[in-house]
Amino acid sequence: MLKSLEVKEMDCPAPAVADVHETLQKIRAAANRVGFNLWDIFRTMEPPGKRVTALHKFLSVLGGPLKEIIGLGEIELRNLAAYFKVNDGRIAYDQFCRMVHNERPRGDEDEAVENPYTSNKLNVAEENRLLVLLTKIAVSCPKPLLLKPYFMDYELLKKNSGIVTRASFFRVLNFLGLQMSSFEHELLFDKYKCDNLSLKYAAFLNDLNNLRTLLRQQGYIDTAGRLYPKFDPTFPNAEASLLPRPEKQHEVGSGLKKVFQPGWRGQTAPEEYMQILDKIKVHVTQERIRVDDIFKDFDPRNLGRIRQEAFKNGLEFMRLAREKFTDMYLSEKEMDRLCYLYADPTDPERVVWQEFVNDIFDDLSPDQLAKWPPLQKERPLRSPASRLPYVPPQVIPDLYQDEEGFFKVLGLKASERKINVRKGFNKYDL
Repeated sequence: MLKSLEVKEMDCPAPAVADVHETLQKIRAAANRVGFNLWDIFRTMEPPGKRVTALHKFLSVLGGPLKEIIGLGEIELRNLAAYFKVNDGRIAYDQFCRMVHNERPRGDEDEAVENPYTSNKLNVAEENRLLVLLTKIAVSCPKPLLLKPYFMDYELLKKNSGIVTRASFFRVLNFLGLQMSSFEHELLFDKYKCDNLSLKYAAFLNDLNNLRTLLRQQGYIDTAGRLYPKFDPTFPNAEASLLPRPEKQHEVGSGLKKVFQPGWRGQTAPEEYMQILDKIKVHVTQERIRVDDIFKDFDPRNLGRIRQEAFKNGLEFMRLAREKFTDMYLSEKEMDRLCYLYADPTDPERVVWQEFVNDIFDDLSPDQLAKWPPLQKERPLRSPASRLPYVPPQVIPDLYQDEEGFFKVLGLKASERKINVRKGFNKYDL
């Protein structure tokens, strides 16, 4: 009968307040007439301090022996269960008993109330580690007061207690993007734990607010809640590029002065870099090419750095933009070495072209550069083949007739010797 009653109760609509009060008056009259106490009955089913009970326990009390004494029907039981049901489906028997007996049970006023703003005491080393951790959290969260709604969503059933479960507490911190180690998790739990499964988030937020107030008074943070750069701690990072520290003096050595990435030491000899630069200097000086005008087109915002692809295109333009028949060939490997040599320290994908131009024009004075003609960007790039004598089409033999079977013999020999002809020509196809 109780199971069928429970199933019907789940589908019943919200009861009328007048019907519930009428049922409570009937229960109150039976309690005064017979002399039973509902506090004593429900307290034997639940542990001390618990204010709710399961639905089947509530129905077993009122739908059991007391049903005939009080004279309750199934509809009245369903209305009572629906009226005192809380969000999780259990019944608040504390409120039900107080409305029936018009008083609280004996000794209930003497229950110890947990102060949500107290915390546990740790040793000196743990307190120092905790202070550093709280400072990191306080700086990461601009306004700790805004954290309270997150914790209130996970707050325990006893409202306004300032206590949440351990899983809910660290779920909120993880949602905010705070990365902490397992030791820091245990440190926070030992400091603010209420019991083995819950923490006092009210004490945690109170300490955060006090710490932020202290940091603002001492001038460690700005109005936005961020640490000033001189107080921002820096830790060594294995992924960071090996750059010289700005606070230390460094002497400039001879030879290559504009090297940003010193990682080439031990991999490529400095003489190879000097040979590449000397080859470019000879070509630029003989052809009188304004290299800076070439790279300015790839840098419209005049930042002094361009992408590696644009830098390689500029080198190719510099190789073909010439008046005389002087050849300069730069392989892909040599271009990569130049990109590595003049890589931007802040962005390895970009090249500092201004330093490259300064190294090329290092031996030339401004007066000599002023006499050079401007770069004609509108003219088509001319290759060495375009400067050969013009041959009429009638004179050129038709090689595709293959009367003697040259290509057929060449194909047979390449197949017999397993030679990849395409791969061989790709090396010279720039």
